[in-house]
Amino acid sequence: MSSPARAARLHRAAWTALALFLSWSAWRGAATALRAGAASDFRIYWDAGRAAIEGRDPCAVAGFIYLPAFAVLVIPFAALPFAAAVVAWQATSLAATLFAAAKCARIAVCDGLAGPPWLAWASLLCVARLADSNLGNGQVNAIVFALLLLGIGAWIEGRGGRAGAWIGLAAAIKVVPICVGLAFLARRSGKAVLATAAAAAGFALVLPAVFFGPSRSLEGLATWWREQAHPYAAGGETLLASREYLPGQSLTAVAYRLLCATPATSQPEGGPAANFADLPPAEVAWIVRGLEALYLFLLLASLARSIRAGAPGARSLEVSLVVAVALTLAPLVHKAHLLWMMLPYAVLLARPARPARTALLALSVALTGLTAPSLLGPLVATWATAHNLIFLGVQLALAALLLEAWTPSARAT
Repeated sequence: MSSPARAARLHRAAWTALALFLSWSAWRGAATALRAGAASDFRIYWDAGRAAIEGRDPCAVAGFIYLPAFAVLVIPFAALPFAAAVVAWQATSLAATLFAAAKCARIAVCDGLAGPPWLAWASLLCVARLADSNLGNGQVNAIVFALLLLGIGAWIEGRGGRAGAWIGLAAAIKVVPICVGLAFLARRSGKAVLATAAAAAGFALVLPAVFFGPSRSLEGLATWWREQAHPYAAGGETLLASREYLPGQSLTAVAYRLLCATPATSQPEGGPAANFADLPPAEVAWIVRGLEALYLFLLLASLARSIRAGAPGARSLEVSLVVAVALTLAPLVHKAHLLWMMLPYAVLLARPARPARTALLALSVALTGLTAPSLLGPLVATWATAHNLIFLGVQLALAALLLEAWTPSARAT
């Protein structure tokens, strides 16, 4: 067998192995959702969709933390019996995950970067632990990510209106995708900015107003702001009083876990502690705000630098920077949400190899892998997650992106 044929066979084998692993994750997530009393995010989505169908308030469903529009968008699944809905949801989420890997590679190539045959499966491998968490818990992150990539791909291809429509739809499910508009603004892509704003308003505001009526829709939005967004906006004691503990791998959650005597896991008694200081929550709130301002300043400066350089792959690099910073700053980001880092990994892997970047990426993936219970056991995985190893992994990948933006020799060729 010739060398190219052997390489192609190896790439197909790697892709197949990952697809089988994620199929098992999807099956495991479906089995969990169908088990009586088991926790599954899809059960919450389905209940919210049923509430919308039956004329009840979806925001009253326990555990539903999304905008009212998501309850409307999930109605096609909620209209099915629960068992059938679970199968359809998990199949859709699995397809979205595999589609996202291929789309990340296409975005890189479309933006002038190299397209080695291993790019799609390698970027998927980098986030396999995170994709497994998303599928195992029946979450929506892969579906939102697929919509986000459709928007990013359309923008890079010069179709600003279509890009905005996809980004707006994604933002109606999870607010974070709207941040990609920063890359559009930096590039002065007026059509994409306007289309994003219009689509986000249409899906997030108009759709639920049509379905529930203006009054109930506004009540739902007010509930979302009061119970989900406002505590994080206020910070300090207000935030800690609203949560038993601060979940996730965002800057906010990590800062409070490190600087306050607050639980590091959902089992506060006997669970691992992660703090090295015991500052007043009000002080931590100001520290978080200062760090957020620093991240935003660095992001804007890096976008400006990349635009001035005008190197091949600049637009995909800029979007990747926005995604990585948004995942750092968005307060409710958890490990499954971070499968969106697939795009930054793909964009970095598509560039000419550099030792510093390779080391950063290898360490980033390794830290995330330490949180997988199947590798080192549940105790080590719990400790690693509580001690913010996934957050550190994201920051290392962000450092690699910044290296590309600020080091002239790193320009793609």
